[in-house]
Amino acid sequence: MSFKIRAAIAVMFTLAMFFGGCNLAIGQDEPVESSQTHPADVEVAATMGSGDELVEQYALGVRTRRLDNGLVLITKENSAAPVASVFVMLRAGSLFEREFLGAGISHVAEHLVAGGTTTKRSELEIQKTLADIGAVSNAYTSMDRTAYFINTIPEHVPEAVGLLSDYMMNAVIEQEEFNRELEVVQREITTGADNPGRQVYYLLNETMFPNMPQGLRVIGYEPNLRPLTRDNVWTYYRRMYVPSNAVVVAAGDFDGAEVMDQLAKAFGQWEGPRVRPTVLPDPTPPVTDLVAVKEMETQLAHVMMAFHTVSISHPDLYALDVLAGILGQGDSSRLAADLHVQRNLVHGISAWNHTPSYPGGQFAFYYTSDPERIEQVRGEILAHIERLAENPPTADELAKVKTQVVSRTVLGQRTADAQARSLAADQLHLEDPFFSARYASNMQKVTVEDVQRVARQYLQGKRSVTAVVRPPEAASEKEIAVRTETTRSETFRKVLDDTGLTLLVYRTPGQPAVSMLAAMKAGQSVETDETAGITNLASRFLTRGTATRSEQELAEYYDRIGGSIGADSGWNTLYLQSLVMKSDFEQSFEVFSDVLMNAAFSDELLESTQQRQKASLAQMMSDAWGPGRAFFLQKFFNQGSPYAYPQQGTTATIDSISTEQLREFYRRVRSGRNMVLTVAGDVDPEAVERMVRRALADLPAGEPLNPHETRDVEPRKVEDVEIHINQTEQRGAVVFVGYPGTTLFNVDDIVAMDVYNTIIAGYYMPRGWLHSVLRGQGLVYAVHFGGRPGLLPGYYASQALTEPQQATRVARLLMDLVHSGRDYEFTEDDLAQARTIIISARRMSNQTPEQMALKMTLDELYGLGYDHEAKYTAKLQAVTIEQVRQAVQKYITPPVVTISTPQPDLVDQDELRRPYDAERLKELRERSPEVLPPQGHVAPGGM
Repeated sequence: MSFKIRAAIAVMFTLAMFFGGCNLAIGQDEPVESSQTHPADVEVAATMGSGDELVEQYALGVRTRRLDNGLVLITKENSAAPVASVFVMLRAGSLFEREFLGAGISHVAEHLVAGGTTTKRSELEIQKTLADIGAVSNAYTSMDRTAYFINTIPEHVPEAVGLLSDYMMNAVIEQEEFNRELEVVQREITTGADNPGRQVYYLLNETMFPNMPQGLRVIGYEPNLRPLTRDNVWTYYRRMYVPSNAVVVAAGDFDGAEVMDQLAKAFGQWEGPRVRPTVLPDPTPPVTDLVAVKEMETQLAHVMMAFHTVSISHPDLYALDVLAGILGQGDSSRLAADLHVQRNLVHGISAWNHTPSYPGGQFAFYYTSDPERIEQVRGEILAHIERLAENPPTADELAKVKTQVVSRTVLGQRTADAQARSLAADQLHLEDPFFSARYASNMQKVTVEDVQRVARQYLQGKRSVTAVVRPPEAASEKEIAVRTETTRSETFRKVLDDTGLTLLVYRTPGQPAVSMLAAMKAGQSVETDETAGITNLASRFLTRGTATRSEQELAEYYDRIGGSIGADSGWNTLYLQSLVMKSDFEQSFEVFSDVLMNAAFSDELLESTQQRQKASLAQMMSDAWGPGRAFFLQKFFNQGSPYAYPQQGTTATIDSISTEQLREFYRRVRSGRNMVLTVAGDVDPEAVERMVRRALADLPAGEPLNPHETRDVEPRKVEDVEIHINQTEQRGAVVFVGYPGTTLFNVDDIVAMDVYNTIIAGYYMPRGWLHSVLRGQGLVYAVHFGGRPGLLPGYYASQALTEPQQATRVARLLMDLVHSGRDYEFTEDDLAQARTIIISARRMSNQTPEQMALKMTLDELYGLGYDHEAKYTAKLQAVTIEQVRQAVQKYITPPVVTISTPQPDLVDQDELRRPYDAERLKELRERSPEVLPPQGHVAPGGM
């Protein structure tokens, strides 16, 4: 995926699988043969000849083969981590639905093909195979593509290839599955109506491209969706799921030639007619400024303003992307520095240039603000455009954006799944698998004159389209998103005697980036009713300036080198983390140390920082999950636990915290014995130690914070079912069923309950009893089970998003299904499958050095040891059926049930208090078909 598209997605397309617009493209120059060739087909190693270093780096380990049926196959060897990813991508998105336009049939087909019954396998057999290989399987649909992928470990690539080829060639589209998934998609449409970010994106496209395919929602519209039949989807599947319309990519730690042959064998029999090209109309720019407004229940205004530009094949795309970087990408960009950092007119702002593979380019701005500032901010953006069009950007601004492009391109292409996705998308649309790398190189040719020219040509004085989502009755004066050879990684640990600081160096030879991470015991575990949110507020202050560097200077530095720095907090921790290119490490460590040691906590910035935190709290509460989770935590932790509050605290506590309190809090937290500092990358441990000793010489040793010393919080205990109902303004109902939890140190129980979690809910992937019953019956939009241990006792909980009229039934089923584990006869097959799934999932989440650094740093900080992951795996391999059974008996006790719903009168509390019926649940589990739910729609988890 190219940087320019990836940046746009990061800003506004967080739900891209629903509403699309992520378009990638490609072309093909003369190939160069690899060292190994197939006797019948030429395997292409790269499109070389330009001498471009980045393209050559991307091309390492790449083979390409075009089969007789028109299908393109690509393999990419990546030995950085023992994982693999297999992608199938089709030119089958909402733009190409012809007679089904507006129905979202591409998305419906994705639901049915991903794990649905084939002529060779049932849904249950597919589900079992995925579980047996510990796979992370997913799919998504956008405007111009549908993609299916399976991430697994290298030895299971053949099974992944077999499943994906089966999806493409042999889907059955059974009537029962069609009925179920049509209901699921309808609920997704309904649920999306509560998301202001999604709604403002919909509104922008519908206004910018009226009565055109480019303006229609990928997910479709309910009146268009309802008439769809199973035969319609079958027609679409047979038409679009053909080899000439697809590309298949495998990337990972394997022999590329061997996997290429596996792909050719599996997909070589795929047949189908060539797809008739779809000719899309060119959009016509508006003759006047257009403004569309939608009112909904949201506390902030969400605004997108866009201008018509070009598609991906146009040479101006590079200058337009640089222009977007100068105006609104990064905290030191012109708009962010002025409107967010200096004047605090917005809660966030960004700009991007979206140049798709089809007609419909957009240069867009996205901001959130208080409703009364909508028009003021819009005017300020136009003023910035005028200034840039009249006065050229500086050489430093140009250089900064170019550096960012290379940095983000390199850093975003290190995992197997990211490489597979990029190669597939680039090949599908422009037939150049290295377009992303070539794009980064071409960006370096952009001049200051080019940037100023496109600002005048496409933005200055041109008519804009603006979409606004705001609270009801909001006032506004005017209505208006390479294979790198590596050796084994090593970890070095040392406690520095002078400061008591624990230093970890995670040496990863061959990695292009270096991560710096300082983690301190803090978070909600050490907060009180009066100081709730103080850790999160402190984290926001850390990057707002030091004694010698302003917030803008920090932002400019990291934007200039293409790096990043940020701070965050959670239940147990306050941490500062930075990621930079290896060549910038030494200088960046000095800046990182300055932020860590000399954060200013300026009185002048207190009010704006508090406003940012309250805006974050308001944003969290703007969809159904936020209020539902907050209500659950409040009712579950009603015995003195600080976990009862959101991470941000409350509006009252945020307003009550002073800078003096923040300075004193940070003084206690930022001490050697309360901190672990980790540097991860291709670095010399001895040199790092010298740098740390020099930069942190004044770090006080202090004492570690231990919440158990200041408060005695027992695990939540409930004698009988406890029910709490909360009336909300959201359309959906959120159900939580909570049970007593444990602390981070009770590893044996955590492992046993992780196994149980996997059996009933899939361990963060949609599987198990909850999904087979609740999704199988079409009762929920999303359902999940999980545990959250802390320095103080946490919780286990199941959670679901459903329709208000189904809230009682869903809550009752959640209670019963989770409770039924108390009398379930666990088997060795259950344990074996759970082990595979857990190990695979945990390995997938720790592919990059910074991911590993965060994991080992927190484990070391909590006293578990930086090598805790290996200890966890050993315990997982040794866990027994009896241990799992005992853990379930211990933790699955009478629950606390919370239901947040707009219709509390529909909740039947007598039904929720009905005694548990073991025989009924056993029958329900056994007769309910095990299904693989629609991919990519997992309930969000708590931090």
